[in-house]
Amino acid sequence: MAESKDKLVYFNLRARAEATRMLYKVAEKEFVDHRFGSSDEFQNMKPALPFGQVPILETDHGMLSQSNVIARYVAKKLGLVGNDLWEEALHDTVVEASQDCVNTYAVPNIYSWKVFKSTPAPENASELLEAAKNKWVKVLNYVESIATGRGKKYIIGGYAWACGMLVVCCNAILQSRMS
Repeated sequence: MAESKDKLVYFNLRARAEATRMLYKVAEKEFVDHRFGSSDEFQNMKPALPFGQVPILETDHGMLSQSNVIARYVAKKLGLVGNDLWEEALHDTVVEASQDCVNTYAVPNIYSWKVFKSTPAPENASELLEAAKNKWVKVLNYVESIATGRGKKYIIGGYAWACGMLVVCCNAILQSRMS
C-alpha cells in the first residue's frame, strides 16, 4: 500500500506555511504543496476552512489549521523536534519567541504599509522598523545562546530541527520586509 501524502494548502508566498514546506524538504518527504492560483480559489474554499483561513494541512486523520500547530505536527511526524522532553521544550521556546516577534512587531506595525501597501507608512516608520530589528536580534541572540550553552552547533540535536526552520523563515521574511 502506497504511503499517502499530506496536502499543505496556502498562498503562493513565503509566509506562514514556509517552515512546514522546509520541514518536508529537509526530511526529504513528499507532500502536496497546493498554492492558490487566484484569490477566487481561496474565497471559494474559505467557508469550508476551520477558521476561514490558511494554511491548512490535510492528512489521513483530517484537517489541521494554524501554522504553528501544522509545523509542530509535521516536525513530530518527521522526527524533527528533539530527542526528549527537554529538547522539545527548547524547540517550542524558539518557535514561540520567533512567532511572538512576528506577531508583536511585523504583523500589526509593518505588514500593512510595507508588505501589502494598504496603508501609508506611519510617521514613526523608522522607529517601528528599528524596534522590530532589535526584538529580532534579541531572539536570534537567545537562540544562539541555547546552542552555545549546550556546547552544540545547533539548537537541539546534531542537525537542523523544526524550530530552526521557523527561525530561518522568520529571519528571511523580516529581512525582506525591513529593506
